[in-house]
Amino acid sequence: MRPAIFIHINKNTSFLDFCNTHFKDKCDIIVNCYGSNLATIEYCKKNSMFFHQILKGSKQDIAKLLPYNYNDGVLCCNDDVVIEGDVWQMFTIANQNKDFLDFIYPAIDSETLYYDKIIKHKRHRLYTSCIFFTKNGIEKLRNQQPFAYSYTYCGVRIIHSKEYIQITDMQEDSQNESSIIPSTSKRGLLYNIANIQSLLPVTTLFCYTKKKCAIITLTTSGRTFLQKTYDNIARIAQKWNVDFKVYTEQDITLTKSQSRTLERFESKRENILNYFLKMLCINDALTQYDRVLWIDDTCVISTFTQNIFNVVPHECIGGLIIKPAYETRELSHDTEFIKNKYNVDINSNYINSGVVVVSKTHRSIFGWSSILQHIDLFQSFYPTQAYLAYKFTIDNIKLFDITCINHFMPAWLQYENSASMDLTDISDEHEFLASKSIIHFSGFHRQRSVLHANFVDYINTLFNTKITLVVMNFSRPKNVLNELLPFYTSIPAIDQIIVSHCKDDCIFNYSSNTCTVTHRNDVSTNARYGLFTRFIAAAESAHNECIVFVDDDLLVPSHVLSRITLEWLKCKNNVVGTRGRTLHKKENNWEYYANSPFQSECDIILTHCAMTSRALVTQLVRHEKYFHDVAILSKIKWNGEDIFLSLFALFFTQRKNKCIQSKYIELDKNNTEVCLSEDHFVVRTRMVNKIYNHYSDLIQHTISNSF
Repeated sequence: MRPAIFIHINKNTSFLDFCNTHFKDKCDIIVNCYGSNLATIEYCKKNSMFFHQILKGSKQDIAKLLPYNYNDGVLCCNDDVVIEGDVWQMFTIANQNKDFLDFIYPAIDSETLYYDKIIKHKRHRLYTSCIFFTKNGIEKLRNQQPFAYSYTYCGVRIIHSKEYIQITDMQEDSQNESSIIPSTSKRGLLYNIANIQSLLPVTTLFCYTKKKCAIITLTTSGRTFLQKTYDNIARIAQKWNVDFKVYTEQDITLTKSQSRTLERFESKRENILNYFLKMLCINDALTQYDRVLWIDDTCVISTFTQNIFNVVPHECIGGLIIKPAYETRELSHDTEFIKNKYNVDINSNYINSGVVVVSKTHRSIFGWSSILQHIDLFQSFYPTQAYLAYKFTIDNIKLFDITCINHFMPAWLQYENSASMDLTDISDEHEFLASKSIIHFSGFHRQRSVLHANFVDYINTLFNTKITLVVMNFSRPKNVLNELLPFYTSIPAIDQIIVSHCKDDCIFNYSSNTCTVTHRNDVSTNARYGLFTRFIAAAESAHNECIVFVDDDLLVPSHVLSRITLEWLKCKNNVVGTRGRTLHKKENNWEYYANSPFQSECDIILTHCAMTSRALVTQLVRHEKYFHDVAILSKIKWNGEDIFLSLFALFFTQRKNKCIQSKYIELDKNNTEVCLSEDHFVVRTRMVNKIYNHYSDLIQHTISNSF
């Protein structure tokens, strides 16, 4: 069976046309026409694979009556919506998680779906215009059984519309943004794109490199940007074990012939010489280094930037690939410019040259002889980008998209708008920008240096917090040794990693020149405390106030850690993480829902990735004795340590914990997940009630007085 799209149509046949054009080859198109217009009915009959005319009932009620198995899932939607995001990923993710997800419910007009919106309706009639059901979900719908579901998966979002309707194009590429709807806010389209990219599945294979690398930039007289960022970039380079080299005009010696050529060169840019020097700096650096990361001197690098040399494959040039969906002037201008001059279509070979990763094998592109051969391309308003796009195309060079996460430009500033040109404060954007890795203050607005300086001051204050990361090493030592430690030790914000070794035959040694790696032999502690050992390790060995616990079967991307830290700073004694659970009271007992939604505010944060304070963890360890006898009864001792941590924080702060929607880099699980234990749900429900009842009575005089 193929997946299906089930459209509930009243009169908008244009929506059916769109689905047939884009999805017919991949999906069955099923239509229920509940309108009474005869022409509409006939049109739907003719242009759908399966047609029904059921006038009453929700599309979910109708869908469960249809005689199909939906083995690969079905997307049910009305004809009055616009869908943002990558719908094909809804099919893909749901089918990868058939045992865990029954349906995916995209956010509607920025509103969150809460569990009680479902459980209070006996027939599970959902107030939504779009929902993706798996086969299991359809079967549960027919049997009126409870659901396990997720919402806003892959960043998909539904917008109600009365105008012409469209649905996102189904692409195999999980990072397709061609369907993103432009924002009407001042932030603009790139902000939407960055949000979508931050939610996409992370599939990057990291290629840890031992090659000689450097971060390089060019600064010229009169420019002050590097005065604010030099020390920070130098520290990041040291953390990555690479050099940091700053070029000036005096570092690149031009021959008399080159000087004469450039003096006669006509350009729309007053500073055109700097664009040529930029290319020659990269060429010069590649004589000394195997790889270089070029950054414009207006770039600010966050301490949560993953070593980008480990992200971009050696054979590729890495940069932010500008796509037609981004609707930027630079791409449209240079596409037309190159087409008119050389009759060459650059297609997807266009990057913003403010942040570029280059290997020695590509050095010739940046040499004078190659530049001179195509020097007329520098007459474009975006000189280096036009030249590089042409060379990438004709030389068939592979590009790697580092995405807006690793190269973001606050590009909503409108140069033609005088108010924007003179803007000196973008503090309302600071938190959004701080969650990106490299922020590039591109453009020529008059107050750029002021905006740049203000933002640097903000992130220097914000991210002076050092993080201790804690991981238990029990059944997957290869993951910890070969993946987690190389990955996390290269993130500048992580100052210490505690490896709690919990099994004799899994113990190893690992050291780093740039990060403290604290090894603990916790075999005997684990025998008594099981999963709670991670908290004991943190309380006894952490030398930072900020602590993040992670599992050994995944990697948390650096930009996700950044977003978590931003939230943690708002309430340090709460727990912030990437997977949440909610509790629901039924009569006098609390029920734990293992597949409740990963919504923003929640009761429980799983220790897949959970950040809190050392002070809270220290007090948590002191309170373990109240629950020890119950916790060690489970087949996996202290299965429910995340429940204890989360509820302890919740009762102390009287605030919900916070879940940040994100994706992981999945590693080998080795079929040893805690959730696979036979008594998993029984144990966790028991722990919820034990802990909840205890602190409901003692919160005021037990926890508060201990701090």
